[in-house]
Amino acid sequence: MTQLVTQGDFLHKDGRFWLTTDELGKRLGFNDRSGVSKIYQRNSDELKPFTCGDKLSSQGQVRDVRLFDEQGCYIVAMLARTPQAKAFRRALARFLQEIRSREKEFAETFSSLESLKKQVAAMQLKQQLTRFKFSESAGQRLVALKNTGLLSDMELGRVFKISPQNVRKLLKLYRHSAGDFTDRRPEQFKRLTKGVTL
Repeated sequence: MTQLVTQGDFLHKDGRFWLTTDELGKRLGFNDRSGVSKIYQRNSDELKPFTCGDKLSSQGQVRDVRLFDEQGCYIVAMLARTPQAKAFRRALARFLQEIRSREKEFAETFSSLESLKKQVAAMQLKQQLTRFKFSESAGQRLVALKNTGLLSDMELGRVFKISPQNVRKLLKLYRHSAGDFTDRRPEQFKRLTKGVTL
């Protein structure tokens, strides 16, 4: 038996999965889109929040289509009286459960990666403080002075007897160890190194 629902059947838009009227109709066993359209017309007040209009190109032509999100697909499937509707509901529920499970795994992996990046930055910071013969309190004073905005990197370098480049390096490591990985370089430098990992 072929799978009734696969991820490739759906459009992914605005963090949600969508099926066109035609695709939904096929899955429910309708001969054409009119079956789903009739269900929509009879129940538009209930279905409207779970649909949207969009333009899709197919075979060089752009046409207006109605899309149903996951909840809309499920409601239409509940209202359809075709033999395939029951099997489609089961397949859709299983598919959505798999997707949510994968999203949760991805979120956990991403969280672990962020934690690991912070740990690595903290280790690098500790190494740099040792290399520059900087105490932890001197590093915190450097960050506090930078946050006031009163001194440039060059002036901070003079105060702490390190180069402006090393001031920037330490400040970057402090930010990273706190979980802030924002690129703070001027725009012209970001454009020059676009796509280059630094």
